Amino acid sequence: MAKTHGFNKCKDYLMNHIQNIKKQLSQCQFELLKHSQTCPITELSFNFIEQRLKELVARERKYLSQRNNDELIKFKDDIHQAELFKKISTNLPKTNG
Repeated sequence: MAKTHGFNKCKDYLMNHIQNIKKQLSQCQFELLKHSQTCPITELSFNFIEQRLKELVARERKYLSQRNNDELIKFKDDIHQAELFKKISTNLPKTNG
């Protein structure tokens, strides 16, 4: 009998909790609907979207071009340093040690 009573209490608690969650969900859905009506979805024209995409592509191209240019300069500097090091190391007098 004690097990049945404990089971029923647990069941009642869970059912009550589920009902509270359903009420909260309903309130959230109501609030969402209320806010969605005050913020209507605006449609964007194809030309507007196309223009913004072109601007994005132009910015990305500029960024990539600058980044690649910076990398190229660094690469050329590294090659120049390697060449200088090679010249210096081949022209140093050799000592017998």
